[in-house]
Amino acid sequence: MKTLNDFISTYQIPLINAIFYDDGKILVIDSYYVGETFELRILCESNINSFFSFNEIDDISNFDIICTRDYDGYRIACGEGSYGSDGIIYVVDITKHKLLWGIYLNNSNPFSKIDYVCEEVIASSTKGFKLIIPIKAPEKLRLEN
Repeated sequence: MKTLNDFISTYQIPLINAIFYDDGKILVIDSYYVGETFELRILCESNINSFFSFNEIDDISNFDIICTRDYDGYRIACGEGSYGSDGIIYVVDITKHKLLWGIYLNNSNPFSKIDYVCEEVIASSTKGFKLIIPIKAPEKLRLEN
């Protein structure tokens, strides 16, 4: 089965709102709007094999990178998926040449700006909110609307 690195290296990601790890683990995310406020929460843990046992291998989004920044040995990238309303963020450990994690959201709008403060990725959506993600614990992500 393909790993997250296999997908990212070809500018593709599975079509599921989730945090993806290169070992195949997925943290499934529920994301939605309440009025103009973007909300999200982690629903459950799964894995890439489970996702593709119930979905076609071509249930993927192609993506384009809008912004890439290097900070403290990490390459952080953000962009947009092939549907216009989706966004992607991923982090690579430059020294280890290892993809750490990636996030795909089908309703976030593209992420167009990246900052890095106190070991947290701050990704700005074109919809106006910021996703703040601890680099070493992405499951503790939070929003700033």
